[in-house]
Amino acid sequence: MVDDRKERSIKILPLNLANQIAAGEVVERPLSVVKELLENSLDAGSDQIEVAVEKGGKRLIRVSDNGYGMDRQDLELSVHPHATSKISTEADLAAISTLGFRGEALASIGSVSRMTITSRRSQDLEGWRIKVDFGHISPPRVAGCRPGTVVEVEDLFERLPARRRFLRQDRTEMAHVAQVVRLLAAAHPEVEFSLLSSGREVFRSVRGAETCERIAPLAGRLHGPFRVLSGTGALKVKGCFSRPEEGVSSLRAFHFFVNRRPVKSRLMWRAVSEALRGRFMKGIYPAGALFLEIDPSQVDVNVHPSKSEVRFADSQSVYRLVYGAVRNALEAEEPLVVSQGPSPGGEEAMIHEEGVMEEVLPWPKDMTRDLSAPFSNQDSPPCRNGQDSSFVHPGPGKPPEALGDAPAAPIRVIGQYNLAYIVVEEGQDLVLVDQHAAHEAIVFKRLTRELDARGGVLSQPLAFPQVLDLSPDEAETLLAVSEELKSIGLELQPFGPGEVALRAVPEFLAASGRGEGADLTGVLSRLALDAGTRPSELIREALASLACHGAIKAGEPLGQAQMESLLDEMDREGVTHCPHGRPLRIRYTISSIMKGFGRVR
Repeated sequence: MVDDRKERSIKILPLNLANQIAAGEVVERPLSVVKELLENSLDAGSDQIEVAVEKGGKRLIRVSDNGYGMDRQDLELSVHPHATSKISTEADLAAISTLGFRGEALASIGSVSRMTITSRRSQDLEGWRIKVDFGHISPPRVAGCRPGTVVEVEDLFERLPARRRFLRQDRTEMAHVAQVVRLLAAAHPEVEFSLLSSGREVFRSVRGAETCERIAPLAGRLHGPFRVLSGTGALKVKGCFSRPEEGVSSLRAFHFFVNRRPVKSRLMWRAVSEALRGRFMKGIYPAGALFLEIDPSQVDVNVHPSKSEVRFADSQSVYRLVYGAVRNALEAEEPLVVSQGPSPGGEEAMIHEEGVMEEVLPWPKDMTRDLSAPFSNQDSPPCRNGQDSSFVHPGPGKPPEALGDAPAAPIRVIGQYNLAYIVVEEGQDLVLVDQHAAHEAIVFKRLTRELDARGGVLSQPLAFPQVLDLSPDEAETLLAVSEELKSIGLELQPFGPGEVALRAVPEFLAASGRGEGADLTGVLSRLALDAGTRPSELIREALASLACHGAIKAGEPLGQAQMESLLDEMDREGVTHCPHGRPLRIRYTISSIMKGFGRVR
């Protein structure tokens, strides 16, 4: 038997190996490096920061700032373990007000890469440069440079193949890097951030942007969002979030910041979800962000090595503040009044039950039986007069001769309520049908069926390609999933720096008259937020968004035959809910109506 006691004996690891192991808690992938370097730049008082990466950060990460800079002594100390300018006592550790401890991350980064730091203070005539080659530190040298600091990280994990194998494709790593830049840009409106990928600019923040504008790269462009502002003194919260109709199918579009640090907080999310209970359908979540300001001594940011999770000393106060702020934002909305006349532009407008105006599109002229029109007039029995409310429909999906000996309850379409709901008398019941949700559900089901049968949705080229007004990072993200989007009829091509040309749309949009000139910017902007999801989930979300975009709108006047045809198609397709989970109809029984009037039956 081999005696392996010698191999199992305890030993002190070489310093460079110990540093590489310790670095695993701080440096997991390129985004970890970018996050640490950006936090150092912010803590150094920078108001202009540029991030440049190559091959998703595997080949190069360079972060340049115009902050305070370091002299030779500080620069030399900054690359050693446990060196920092931000804490010196236990009291400092208990009330951290900075994003990081400048210096402590640099040692970890330098142990797993080739790192070069060049820095100069504004009061000095010359700067200094130091190099760290996988833990080996070279002496500082004089360097000519501008005030501020430039950190270059090359060949990340090159000498650690086990770590490098776990990195994803360049595109995926780049998406993670872009996200952390967007997060910190949202939290620091006084700073101008820019991000370059292989020399091409993919993101630039707008200095001084207001809250909803600066979170647009994270949550999409919100139209008429709910705005949050509550609290005083050392505990307050502000932010904004989307209305239900702009909800998304992922939790990733809602973000929390505590003292401008991006964090994950189950407590804050519980407060938000409880405050919004009943406003969003199951599986649909708000997009937006909340910024909490709190006394640093009342929050622990050292729960996780990356400081992405926090713990509050008084969690109940935080919960009550966030819950109350979100509820107040909802209740502060004044109900809008529907205009009974045409708008100055000659088109009518409508208002959802959530209070959002939508433009009324003309009814499609070409009502064919395929995907271009989820229902057609020829499918419903002839109507004596488009306004004749005495017409009795034999029942959705059943022509008169098919009723047999057990006819369904007769259905009579009474008309439209608020140009948004079809009012139906079904036997002794009163039924309200959401015309937009019903049409949306039919379109979605047919698109899904076509995708399954053909492996893709037919597209039609646009006579004049649309150049989409997207942010550079949204354009980059969308182009990365262009093949997936092509399968559902959306053809995208790069057009210019940060611009995307939409060259084809799904055939059903074109055939219905809603393709040319249709503004799909909002749809594609929301898809950019979900581009990191699995392809199957992305395609479903895209189809749901396109179905919503191509469906008739609430506020759109319908003729009698069109309403009857819609009811027939609902039954034919067997739809009960829209793709976002909203019910298509609400039923009121005669007994419940009589009870409401005090006439108990």
